[in-house]
Amino acid sequence: MRRESDYFLRIIHQFTAVIMEVSRLNRHRNGAADDLIVQTTTELIDLTPHALAQMRDEDVLGVLQLQARNEWPARAVLLATLLWEAGRATDNNSLAVAQFQQALSLTLAVCIEQWELPDFAPTVADLLDLLADYLLPGTIQRRLLLYYETVGAFGQAEDVLFDWQETAVFQPQDDSPDPTQVGIAFYQRLLQKSDEDLIAGGLPRAEVETGLDELLTHQS
Repeated sequence: MRRESDYFLRIIHQFTAVIMEVSRLNRHRNGAADDLIVQTTTELIDLTPHALAQMRDEDVLGVLQLQARNEWPARAVLLATLLWEAGRATDNNSLAVAQFQQALSLTLAVCIEQWELPDFAPTVADLLDLLADYLLPGTIQRRLLLYYETVGAFGQAEDVLFDWQETAVFQPQDDSPDPTQVGIAFYQRLLQKSDEDLIAGGLPRAEVETGLDELLTHQS
């Protein structure tokens, strides 16, 4: 069940015209889009898109939640959309990837809380397509797993876990989440669900138990 509230919708509506103008300018390769993106991003979080791209995704969300408090989901949706537009507008590939990753992280955080995305915002699938050729940080892979779990796509969540385990060796070790520990908690949560829910989510109980046993064995 998706959530909505008056203040969430009010903030989205407040910025809709600006977002649509950014999109229009981007479609016409109008350089004025860059200035509008910077101006609106700074209004939302008091940081430029380029500065955001230098930050860890967890830190961006933390700043947004600290500044905006209850308004953070709406501001996160808007910020993700601006980062998505900024990434599509730049010719700097590494900057674009960083901006798409930030947009994905924010979008996942909002979707995990079950807020409804406005039509103009990029979806999780949109952003994953743009990042298909790149290794996602462990923080985003953990959030992606939680997103699929939240929407009941347990098989897809497990696929994320498998991919994450394979690529974890390439991830920095400092303050990165441990896929084994995240996976154990994930399987343990699934064991509390009904057989019907697990089957509907593409991960029958026997596979959940097998996955958990394998991780516990690996851990020991």
